[in-house]
Amino acid sequence: MPHECRNKVIITHTNSSKVEDAVDAFRHQNLHNYFIPVPSVTESCSVISAFALAAKLQEQKMNKVKTAKSKEKGWRDFRFEHWGCRFDVGDPNIGTDSVETMKFKLDDGTEMMQASFEYFTDWYPPIGVYRAMYNAGFEVTAYYFEPLEGMGGIFRNGRDTRKKLEIEKFAAGNNGNGQRFGPRNARDYFGSELDDHLHVGQYY
Repeated sequence: MPHECRNKVIITHTNSSKVEDAVDAFRHQNLHNYFIPVPSVTESCSVISAFALAAKLQEQKMNKVKTAKSKEKGWRDFRFEHWGCRFDVGDPNIGTDSVETMKFKLDDGTEMMQASFEYFTDWYPPIGVYRAMYNAGFEVTAYYFEPLEGMGGIFRNGRDTRKKLEIEKFAAGNNGNGQRFGPRNARDYFGSELDDHLHVGQYY
């Protein structure tokens, strides 16, 4: 898949069981569907079932293909509208996934649990899922970057800051003034925080 959006999502909560449930959903390739379930009428929502559905479509007889494609369009449309991307975590075609957890205490003694997820999505970041996490009571900081579109940003507790390069100028490797657009330019444009977490400069 050519357009791979890299995501690093950090969630924090005082209730460790809520974080553990999210981690369990991630490990079962069901993170997006855990926070925004796809209606059952549009087919199952895991990445595995999505690819299984595609394989099933090829095996069906011609007189059933139209109905099957209608179902496929249903879950695709729902996911794009509500998640922001097509597949859940664990897509074997676009990179690998990882998760780390930690517990810590605030200065006032409050115990917190944090999980950091890193994974790829197709084309766009799942902003709808980030927002659902925040609405569920998590502190959320999500970093995302898609190099071919030159698009990246940070979602932090309900606020999304997205930037996009002018592809006509930068896709050819220059900034319109005959100068190469390199790692330092990317860091300056997208900001040091995004570059520190996703190393956006390595793509230019």
